[in-house]
Amino acid sequence: MKSNKTALLLEKADIIKGKCDQFRGNEEFFLLQRNLENAVAQARIQKKQPVIITLIGGTGVGKSFIFSTLCSAPDISPSSGSVRAFTRQLFISAAEEDRSLLLFQDAEAHFLPGFLPGAVLIDTPDLDTIDNNNARLAKETIAISDIVICVTTPDKRANFSIHENIVEWASRKRWFFVINKTDTAADVPVARLKTELGNRLENLGFSVDPSALFAFSARDKNSPEFERFKDVVFSQRTVAH
Repeated sequence: MKSNKTALLLEKADIIKGKCDQFRGNEEFFLLQRNLENAVAQARIQKKQPVIITLIGGTGVGKSFIFSTLCSAPDISPSSGSVRAFTRQLFISAAEEDRSLLLFQDAEAHFLPGFLPGAVLIDTPDLDTIDNNNARLAKETIAISDIVICVTTPDKRANFSIHENIVEWASRKRWFFVINKTDTAADVPVARLKTELGNRLENLGFSVDPSALFAFSARDKNSPEFERFKDVVFSQRTVAH
């Protein structure tokens, strides 16, 4: 996966190395090709790419609050829809050794200390934003992610404008789906919320594993369902997937 500066440099090195083939009779180019081959091989052995876990969703679903809670840094990522819609940055939790491998420019990202070496957690701008730059940044981040956590709410579970935008990546990512703010639909059983969302996702072509579907209020971070969410998403098995 070409998801960071090292990967892009290696890709360019491969291109240059290939072009050197036409100069095989030239000793200088032959030495350059051999050195590039050795450098590329060594870099690929030494650099283990971090797993990128990305939170996505529409305005007001609470993904930024989930991000802040997971990072144990309350309100570090703006959670107000009126604020987040105008935010042009990603919020990224990454260990120092992983941060240097990421492709994002400083103007595009606000970095926080990583909570799990080898795993990068990203909060993206809202996918339904009217700001074209925010939408571009969110979609580019999804494209390089290994794991995508799609957040919605009970009142938005029937709005599939978000899901339609991401179906093209369905077969190339690992997905988790979250119905947040279940306290706003106390009259609807959680099981029903999950079933309805699961059915709609399957109609779109997703093969939804029930264990990858969660429903909770992130403000109740001690709830069994939120604890299950953290345990499943950030388990060593998931990160190593």
